[in-house]
Amino acid sequence: MPYMEKAEEIKEVSPIVLTSENQKDRLKEITDRLEQGILEVFESERYKEYLRVMSRFHHYSFNNTMLITLQKPDASLIAGFSAWKNSHGRTVKKGEKGIRIIAPAPFKVRQEMEKLDPKTNMPLVGADGKAVTEEKEITIPAYKVVSVFDVSQTEGKELPSIGVNELTGDVSQYEDFFTALKKASPVPIALEHIEGSVHGYYHLAEKRIAVDDNMSELQTLKTAIHEIAHAKLHDIDLNAPKEEKENRPNQRTREVEAESVAYTVCQHYGLDTSDYSFGYVAGWSSGKELSELKGSLETIRLAASELIDSIDGHFKELQRAKENELSEKETEPALQKEKQEAAYLLESGNYLYIQTCETGYDYTLYQPDFTDLDGGQLDNPEISIEKARDEILKMHELSGQDLKEISIDDFEKMQEEASQEKEAGIQVRYYPINEAAAKRAKEMNSFSDYTPGSATHEYKSLVDQAAEIAENQKKRVDPSFHTKIDALLDTYSKKLAANMNNGFAIDSRVPSVLIAGGSNFPTRKKEKQNAARDKNYGEWKEIQGLLEKIRSTGMGGISADDPDAVKKLNAKLEKLIRAQETMKAVNAYYRKHKSLEGCPELDSEAIEKLKARMEIRGMQDKPYPSWALSNNNAEIRRIKERIQSLSVNKEELYTGWEFAGGRAEINVKDNRLQLFFDDKPDGKIRDELKANGFRWSPKALAWQRQLNSNAIYAADAISSIKPLTGERVIELQRKFRKKGSIEAAPEYIYKILEEPSEKVSIKNFRLEAYLVKENGKAQSELLYTGTKEQCKKILDKVQSGKLTNGQIKELYAKAENTGLEKDTFQIYQLKRGEKTRELQFESYDRLKASGQTLNPDHYVKVYEAELTEGLSLEDIYTRFNIDHPKDFYGHSLSVSDVVVLHKDGKDSAHYVDRFGYKEAPEFLKPQNYLKHVEDIVEQNDNNFDGIINNTPNTPTVSELEQKVKAGEAISLTELAKAVKAENCSSKEPEKKPSIMEQLKEAKKQSEQKKHNTKTKHHELEV
Repeated sequence: MPYMEKAEEIKEVSPIVLTSENQKDRLKEITDRLEQGILEVFESERYKEYLRVMSRFHHYSFNNTMLITLQKPDASLIAGFSAWKNSHGRTVKKGEKGIRIIAPAPFKVRQEMEKLDPKTNMPLVGADGKAVTEEKEITIPAYKVVSVFDVSQTEGKELPSIGVNELTGDVSQYEDFFTALKKASPVPIALEHIEGSVHGYYHLAEKRIAVDDNMSELQTLKTAIHEIAHAKLHDIDLNAPKEEKENRPNQRTREVEAESVAYTVCQHYGLDTSDYSFGYVAGWSSGKELSELKGSLETIRLAASELIDSIDGHFKELQRAKENELSEKETEPALQKEKQEAAYLLESGNYLYIQTCETGYDYTLYQPDFTDLDGGQLDNPEISIEKARDEILKMHELSGQDLKEISIDDFEKMQEEASQEKEAGIQVRYYPINEAAAKRAKEMNSFSDYTPGSATHEYKSLVDQAAEIAENQKKRVDPSFHTKIDALLDTYSKKLAANMNNGFAIDSRVPSVLIAGGSNFPTRKKEKQNAARDKNYGEWKEIQGLLEKIRSTGMGGISADDPDAVKKLNAKLEKLIRAQETMKAVNAYYRKHKSLEGCPELDSEAIEKLKARMEIRGMQDKPYPSWALSNNNAEIRRIKERIQSLSVNKEELYTGWEFAGGRAEINVKDNRLQLFFDDKPDGKIRDELKANGFRWSPKALAWQRQLNSNAIYAADAISSIKPLTGERVIELQRKFRKKGSIEAAPEYIYKILEEPSEKVSIKNFRLEAYLVKENGKAQSELLYTGTKEQCKKILDKVQSGKLTNGQIKELYAKAENTGLEKDTFQIYQLKRGEKTRELQFESYDRLKASGQTLNPDHYVKVYEAELTEGLSLEDIYTRFNIDHPKDFYGHSLSVSDVVVLHKDGKDSAHYVDRFGYKEAPEFLKPQNYLKHVEDIVEQNDNNFDGIINNTPNTPTVSELEQKVKAGEAISLTELAKAVKAENCSSKEPEKKPSIMEQLKEAKKQSEQKKHNTKTKHHELEV
């Protein structure tokens, strides 16, 4: 079947004659002619002519497309005189007339501007209190009239194919094109039987396109394109307020726009368009304002251009995939020549381009926006291009990065696109402004005449300012945020247009009292109008808030919605850890050398800055104060906790439910709690949803909010979405998590095994748990070591569910390990009450003189933290008087408080005295680390006393021997205490070891025991 239209005869150029000498006046002349041409183009044949030109030049601006239509409608490829000669090897034929178009001609000027702080983006203020200024070079946008020539007006070197490959009747090509068309569509497309004469339709509620399956391939394509245009341009939210629906174009306008887009796209791909007729366009356009007509043409151009670009991209992918399949099927592929150039995408987002040269390899490193970052030559022609790549990466300390090779064609295309984006700036979509309503509003409130197009001009000016903000923000943030900034800008543009149109409609309801006069003035109507104005103004302020969102996008906050949130947080954590290590190392160097000179952690510039900071702040003891280390450490802990919370699989934390009239779903992919209603909820329910943070999403067709614990609590407060089971939402989630943990719990086999002792003839036993694996083997875990009765009692608690394996191991490890591996400090303050009232704020000497003792039972621990390197008692006193940590809830450090330092495995108590500290060794007493085990167990079962007895009566050695003879098991700890008691009661008592020495000995025995039991973790066949 015929897909191509007949070739048209070449027409001569009908140039626009400009009479002015001044460039500004020439620009005005061509603009006036352009407006006249817009009105002329809405004749049937001229309108098709314009659409045909647009199909060839869909990337050109609306103004230039219209100018080409007016002067040479059959143009296919245009360029300037020099461009034809230098770039294409062709010359313009003698006597040919140029096609006048508008081209950008920006110029640069130097201007005094306020200097901004790079961190806060706020103006810097000098010592005199005035803003600091600097001279900057800025680019002023401007335009000029230039002449270009069509390829038909040139001669010379043969050009490659300049048009698209027109579709033929080949079925496989048709199928590829239709597949590309479906991928380019914003909604699904399906072929189905449609009754009547309708060829296809777009379903607004179900968001899908249906095309009649009983049509030719050509008609199927044309119908699909027409319906895609409707889906792109005229889609609305059926649940949207009535005011938004009123802004939708009328039926005739929608059909003109959709049919025009379809004609343009079909023309671009050479599809037969002879059956298209636009005779109704003249009637449709009559009576419309110039700005409204221009807005419709611009809408058609943008939609057609987007659709063509999308189809091209998908079609090329399909063709490339077929070519790859064919190349893979070749049995004897030709030997590839040695690569002359290569391009790579690095993990950082930068690009590396390498090409051969006479001395070896020439290379360039590009930033993500393809601006030059670095470059040079590698003088070694004997190595391969891959080895050259590795050498270059090593030179720039980029080895070890993940990289991806890019084809040279794709690389050049990306460079070209980046260049075009820089020239064109950020893409802005303008939405139509109701000029007629603006005119009526002006007439109702002012005696002056309305300037045509002034409302649209004001709107575009505001959007352009927003676009400038967005462009500046893009330069400051990571490219991953660019899409979000573009979306915010488009939302601002759309909402601003709707707000302005609504404002014009409100202003035209009731005339001003100056216009209408005072007699019989409609006061009540005016009051309603003022209320509507206030509401509209409030909405306008909310829309202006989008500008702040644009300014803050990408400025350090990492959203939980970000798919790379964990990766970014890990990168941030790594920087914080490096900073912590650097601060510690610098402090240690300064403490040793009393100077920063030669510090290997800092360069000369950093040393000078740090010295200046120390001098300003009066810090001479160390460069980085203790609070800086503590704050950074707190931030490290916070980031770790956030990474842990984000790494949790939310499918295991939350579950959906059904409620009367709908359902709640957990959308882990989009990180949203979504509420789907069978019917549109009434106003009261919608207000309740909004009050609890839920927002309507037209895309998801659901009310939703970010998925986290707060969302669950918010849903629990909404009575209309209560689960059908009658449970509360939070109770439902709790049961779900509990059930999941039970189902996921592994099955263990427990055994109590004898553990012989080499020192005394007392039997010890160990409780072990075996986890059965899929391969039939079991991995053993040591849970507890003690008497057989103790092991049995603990096993009963584990099997009854009162204790878990993890709790037993954790508490037993805490009992075995004295916890001396970490330096800490603790703050103790007197308990409130009658017993301690007289002890408050007493000096250490007066306390001793009055016969009082420093009793630790009178104190309560109010704070404990890591004792960082270099943190002294004086630092602790200063910090807990001036800069309290957020988690400290005691009073400021004062006389009668006690600070216990745990350093290098030793404890020391320090009484806060009237002047400094007094060491108070009597405050310390040995701790029974097994007490915590018993406390936890007793919370589960009060009958667990005796498994680990906290304060038993110490038996004698003879009593223990009698028990052994009777066959009873005794505790090694009891035996040690009995021997120790007898030694102490002898006439010549040995020197009593210190508490620290006892704890060290206990630690050594614990380490030896761990070493002995380490070999017991082995796999068993079961």
